Amino acid sequence: ISANYQHGTIMPTTDFVKGDNLLGKPMQKYQAYTLKMLWQNPGYTNWQKIYNVPYYGVGLAIGDFYNPQEVGYPVSAFGILGIPILRWNKLELYSEFQFGIASNWKHYDSVYNSKNRVVGGFLTVHLNLGFNAFYHLTDKLDAGLGFSFVHFSNGGFERPNNGFNIYSPSVELKYHLSDRPDAKLVTKPGRLS
Repeated sequence: ISANYQHGTIMPTTDFVKGDNLLGKPMQKYQAYTLKMLWQNPGYTNWQKIYNVPYYGVGLAIGDFYNPQEVGYPVSAFGILGIPILRWNKLELYSEFQFGIASNWKHYDSVYNSKNRVVGGFLTVHLNLGFNAFYHLTDKLDAGLGFSFVHFSNGGFERPNNGFNIYSPSVELKYHLSDRPDAKLVTKPGRLS
């Protein structure tokens, strides 16, 4: 089980973000609170052996663009895959991919929310690509630091659709409910046919 906090910077890719909004100033900051449920098996299957004992699971995040009147507080549900890059004694570096959907937007409306030309509909995609480093504090507890690129858009299903792009550092606290798998004991699979 993991708790994560992101505090990022919104990339100024649209006029709405640059200041053409009801705030009358650029939207610069974004924060998100995330809970994750993760699994990490000790190489039971070939795909886990190939990816050197990755973690995978589901997450739920609540975002804040510091403009609730025009953007709202989007809620994301997504799948997670963390692939290890390097492992040392107590330090591990992972690439992490999140993909899912986000809702609860105050989206574009020609009468009530005409300046928000970034999010055109109630649902968007949630995409998060990043790197996380975890340090083992105890046998059960890890502290983590990360950096990621976050994207929200609806893929053109609703217009307008400019989307939000964010780069964000994060901090994370992860608690292992069971023993951590020993990746050193996992042997690479033979030739797969």
